[in-house]
Amino acid sequence: MVGPPQDLVLNQLPTHLDVVKFYNYVQLQMRAELRGQEPTSLALTTEVAAKIEEIWMKASIPFVSRTRIRQMIYKDHQREQVLTSRLKRDKGKASFVKTVNVFKKSLQRLFDIAACKCETASKCRCPVNQRVPELERPFLEDQRSKRVMVIDGVDIPVTKIIQTKILKKTKREEDALR
Repeated sequence: MVGPPQDLVLNQLPTHLDVVKFYNYVQLQMRAELRGQEPTSLALTTEVAAKIEEIWMKASIPFVSRTRIRQMIYKDHQREQVLTSRLKRDKGKASFVKTVNVFKKSLQRLFDIAACKCETASKCRCPVNQRVPELERPFLEDQRSKRVMVIDGVDIPVTKIIQTKILKKTKREEDALR
């Protein structure tokens, strides 16, 4: 129903479709490792969540907890399983076709695990550690809409600025403890 299983692309944030296909990909790999035995949903969702977190970290965007990510993955997988199981029985029914089309459309959206869902930085009231950095906000907005931008290599000048800020903060905290 969703197409062949496949690995995640590492230069864009994944959509729900990407996550479902990756779940199926990991399931096939784990089944082979377990010599035909079915892996647990906990093992599958944990593996998939770790890879998704890795991509979001690379994009420097704070995200929700692993538990929440796993719940979202499981929900998408369950929806796919229910529709797949109904496929033979209800294939020609108009209501089923409509349900499948709605599901497929929902899969095109970003698998949005950002901790901050605020539209603009000026309206954001999220805790500082959950806010989307100003430099990353245009990328996240793009991924939520037209998905043209990609994650590139390390931005060395920005990384140096961030590292300097962290060092200064650490030094201030050490000085305060003395």
